[in-house]
Amino acid sequence: MHSSRALSNLAFRLGDPNSWNQTDRLDTIWFKTWQHLAYSLRLRHESAYGPHNLIASAFWDPTDRHAYSDDLPDRHLFASPAKREDIVSVILCTAGNADQPIPSIWQLAMENEYNYPLVVATRELAAALCTMTRNGGNTDDFITAFLTPPSFARLAGQLHFMDSRNDSYRSVCLAICSHLMELRPSWWVEGMDHLMNEDGQALMQSLYGEMVAVSSLPDFVVEMTNECLRSGPCYDCPLVVTPLAFDISLRTYTVNPFAVYPIVDVDDDA
Repeated sequence: MHSSRALSNLAFRLGDPNSWNQTDRLDTIWFKTWQHLAYSLRLRHESAYGPHNLIASAFWDPTDRHAYSDDLPDRHLFASPAKREDIVSVILCTAGNADQPIPSIWQLAMENEYNYPLVVATRELAAALCTMTRNGGNTDDFITAFLTPPSFARLAGQLHFMDSRNDSYRSVCLAICSHLMELRPSWWVEGMDHLMNEDGQALMQSLYGEMVAVSSLPDFVVEMTNECLRSGPCYDCPLVVTPLAFDISLRTYTVNPFAVYPIVDVDDDA
């Protein structure tokens, strides 16, 4: 009992900006320590306070054009931001050894309640992966690790609830959808396909405990897909290909699949 409480308190302190806002740099040791604490609590069938502020602060860079500074007030601006690749690796990779692997930080975080800070962390990580991919990084394994824990329906449900509750969340929802559509179009299309065949009478719990009908999700996701296709991929991520466009497979569930969207078939161009 007491040991679990001590572990929980330590995990909370690791995620509290007051614990590290006097430092110039957020080292990966903070993440690794949280990972081991969260895993120890998991073995006790308990959960740790999420690393949302750690993730958001680690990716915050004054030169980043995404400028997501107002969405998570507890984020901290470091004078010397950590290297993006190092942070992505420590968040998405397992620890330990082959005989006793410790789940990744992202897997452990996704086992907790899907709250607003975790949604923001999803956006931050997706944007970081897009930036790395456009810079020619080998991100395929990272993207797989990133997209494995979250359920498409669960994510769609939380975004739909946010969007319907407050108009200011629209930009957050669009940023997440746009980056995910770019990172792995097949994951997005498969998720939409499964969503269309879900039991429409089923309910899922929203961010604030309210219930969202699954039947309301397909139209919302189609609407978001169309809006992202009209706008094109994120212009705040660095561009290495001009013009950059979404994969043609994403037209599958659009209202007008023959509309003139800024889309190319990336497989044909490869």
